[in-house]
Amino acid sequence: MTDANHLLMQTYGFTADDLETNRRAQLTPAQQKIIDVGQDFIRTTADQYDKTPNRTLIWFVLMLVIPIALIALFLRDSLTQAVAQLGSSALPIAAVVVLLLILFLWYAQRSAKASLEMFRAMGDPNVNKPTVHAIEGRVELVKEEARTNAGHRDLLDRGRVYQTYFYARVRSSYETLKISIPEKDRNPFEPQRTYRIFYVEHWGTRTFLTAESVH
Repeated sequence: MTDANHLLMQTYGFTADDLETNRRAQLTPAQQKIIDVGQDFIRTTADQYDKTPNRTLIWFVLMLVIPIALIALFLRDSLTQAVAQLGSSALPIAAVVVLLLILFLWYAQRSAKASLEMFRAMGDPNVNKPTVHAIEGRVELVKEEARTNAGHRDLLDRGRVYQTYFYARVRSSYETLKISIPEKDRNPFEPQRTYRIFYVEHWGTRTFLTAESVH
């Protein structure tokens, strides 16, 4: 074992057996358990949401009913005059408006249901099976901060940091990838050395598993 690989194992807490398993494009039992816990959380969250009233539909109904009620309350005389001017055309126009509102609510409910099923599929191990990948290249550790949007009040106010992300930016000969990686007190990656990074691509993100120096 090289000193570079030993430093990587010490820093990120994996073993030579973990590395060998990832070389075979497989997950270790501990890595698989983390995936299983995440998938179980997604399925449980989707089931709980599915058992509650459709919040999206209720929100849309309120957003439609409240303005209509306010218009009817404050513009009652104007509406009465408009109906009188339209005469026999008022009823068909009202029917078309109601039909459009019904179609809009149906589409909103259908879209919310489709989004829920897509979220649920993320927790299905048969549909969203994690895959181990590898990439070789130079590695740079980077930190990104997500901030509240405070710039509209003060150009000098960058906002409050509410989330910090750490990545390994790996530059190979044909692509550059950002891989989510734990924050550590030291950086084990040497700028001029080439590394092979093993990662899992799951839930739309790339997550670091193990790494080794490439001679």
